[in-house]
Order: sequence, then structure tokens, then C-alpha cells
Amino acid sequence: MKKGYALIVLILTIFFPVKVFALTATVNMTCDDHGLPDVGTVSCTIAASSDDVVTGFHGVLSFSDDVSITNFALNSNFITFDGNITTNTSPVDIDIVTVAGEGIDDLEGDFTIATFDVSIKEESISSTQQVSLSSMKFYDVDVNTVNITDPVMVTFSDYLTINNYLYDDEILLIYGLSCPITANVFLANIASNAVWNIFNGDAIIAATDPLATGYKLGTTYRDGTAVEYTVSMLGDVLGEGNISVNGARKISRHIIEHDVINGEAYLRAADYDQNNTIKMNDVVKMLKDIQE
Repeated sequence: MKKGYALIVLILTIFFPVKVFALTATVNMTCDDHGLPDVGTVSCTIAASSDDVVTGFHGVLSFSDDVSITNFALNSNFITFDGNITTNTSPVDIDIVTVAGEGIDDLEGDFTIATFDVSIKEESISSTQQVSLSSMKFYDVDVNTVNITDPVMVTFSDYLTINNYLYDDEILLIYGLSCPITANVFLANIASNAVWNIFNGDAIIAATDPLATGYKLGTTYRDGTAVEYTVSMLGDVLGEGNISVNGARKISRHIIEHDVINGEAYLRAADYDQNNTIKMNDVVKMLKDIQE
């Protein structure tokens, strides 16, 4: 009798094969920047990749209390179950299905789920914010589901990136800059989500003013942390923003008499040939450049 049941099952399997659910999918979330500016937004994209046709998606979008999500826009192939997605309060349920109809392309392979903008709230005092997507699930044409167990997230943090210049984060010094460099040219090599200014004493220098040794590059982050780098210009041991004969004389006196030049920014400026020593070679090279 058991052999008879087995034969029936085999015949049914041959003539009415069972479809094996093979949809696999991945999700990622990327943003244009990894720090939120005081004014303006950062654009983000939720994207996916699947090896079969996707007909629906569910996910929970969560975000820090001190950020706002705006301009949330679905891929045009999707519509929401309830016709609306509100992003004013975290978390947000995203329940969407694909649009059915003539000329509508199937969602398969690489595709975008949604885009949105992130901005910082004015009252924020935090240096770190986060947006995450969790509890994700895809549906295929037969309403089979595949779960994405690991959440995807983007963390925004206050940051400073100094390009094309030497710097020391321990003593907060930017050095090895050749004279002259104007403030706007210098700041073009500074990447940050915060606004940085160059100070001469308490005064912010104008965009077209030249930098000088001893000037400060500074900002205050949202959490109240003040950060200030000192600028060191090669050969500018007098803090005038240029190289001069008087500056070369001061370096000579320092070599002969010792300790004439004080402060790390001015000592780095005296090392004109950047070989980590202050010797007469620095003076000779500096005088030669002045004459040219």
C-alpha cells in the first residue's frame, strides 16, 4: 500500500511540479555625506538587488530624534498599501507593492526602493545621528517572502577632513604650506559638515586674505566642543604671510643662538626645506626663493 502512495506522489510531481521559491535579495542604504550640515540636507537612497521578480517590500525606517526625514519618494514602480508614508515621527512602517499594469517593468536585479533627505533639527546638540532600516521583507509573484535579518544603517557624525596639507591631530597643527595661500584656496581643501573659519586673533579673515603662521582654523561643533588648529606657513617665521630677508635672518639667529624661535608652528615654518631639521640650508634655500 505504501508503494502505491509513493507512486501516486511521484506521478503528481512529474505532471504538476512544485515551484521552488528561489528569491534572494539584499538591501543597502547610502547617503551623499556622512555628516549633517547645520543648514541644508543630505540625500539618501534605499536600494535593493534581487535574483527574481519582486512584487512587494516591507521595512521599518527609524531615525534619531534630532533629525528630520523629508522628500520621501518611492520608486515609481511602487505604491503604498495605505496610500501614504509619514516620516515626521520615528519609526516609519514602509509597506509597499509594485504597480501592476500595461507597460510596467518588473522589478528585478538592481533597483531603487526610495529616496529621501535628512536634515538636522535646530535644537540638536548631538554630534552623532543615525538612520536605520530593519524588519525587512520582500515578496515575489507568488507572495512568497524572503526576510532580511540584518538591519542597514547610516551613521552621521561631525567630521573634518584635511586634503593636500600636512597636519598633526595631536597638537592640532596644519603645516608645510607654501606662501602665499589665500583663505578661500585653503578652505577649498577642508571637508566637513561644520562651518570652519580662519582667525587672526578674534577676527575672521576675509576670503581673499593670505594666511600667515599663527592663524587659527576653528569651529564649534553642536555639542559645544570647540576645535582649533594652528596654521604654519613655510618660511613665515614672522607671522606676516610671506617669506622675507628679515625672516631668513631670524632663522639664522635661531641656528646660531638657539631658542630664538618658539612655538611648534614657528619651528615648523623655520624648517623651510622640510627635512625635520633647522639648519643653514633652510636659510640658503629661502633666500634663493626670495630672489627669484
